[in-house]
Amino acid sequence: MRKSLFGYGGTTRAIAKNFGKEGGWDIYDDKFSEISSDEWGNTLLPPNLFVPEKSSLEIPSPGFPPGHELVKKAQNLISEYDFFYKIYGAKMPFTVWISGTNGKTTTTKMTQHLLARYGSVMGGNVGIPLADLDPNAKIWVLETSSFTMHYTNIATPGIYALLPITPDHLSWHGDFAQYERAKLKPLATMGENAVAILPKIYAQTPTKAKVISYENEADLARFCGVNLNDIA
Repeated sequence: MRKSLFGYGGTTRAIAKNFGKEGGWDIYDDKFSEISSDEWGNTLLPPNLFVPEKSSLEIPSPGFPPGHELVKKAQNLISEYDFFYKIYGAKMPFTVWISGTNGKTTTTKMTQHLLARYGSVMGGNVGIPLADLDPNAKIWVLETSSFTMHYTNIATPGIYALLPITPDHLSWHGDFAQYERAKLKPLATMGENAVAILPKIYAQTPTKAKVISYENEADLARFCGVNLNDIA
């Protein structure tokens, strides 16, 4: 049985490079018209050659649309996050997921700036694939897209910070309800020792995590004991 990657972007290239012993991956992408191989010996194939029964695992690039024929045919589909959650298990670094529609890259970089002294590294949608992150770091600060969460069913954050949600990526998700559902999906798997920081509108979403909800910036500032006038 072979392992498969869908799409050949930064995320899947990093997995193919770091977790493909002696060409262990079959990689399918619409831009491939014939069978070839990459520099690490993995096999590059056009999508029409994918045979679900011969694949034991499929990982899509985060932005790979759910309506694609490869995704529809896949029988063992997991996200990049689930892949590493399975690999590292109890040794997985503590993870902080940051999502929302706008501001998540800035928030992720600011969080990394604050937590670097405690041994954190930053990655995910901010540009560094999980496969290139140090597995021995104490904390992974991850900018997490709705695309990734759509495909994630096992991995769960220690802290989930959700910024406000407005309509975005609707053609990919189908409608705003599906987009919203993807953003709230991590709450269902979070445990009692986890913390979710959410817009107040989502405070009643079922979860075992401790919920800290906020109305706006001023509300958060009051909670944190910060004077907004002190912030340039």
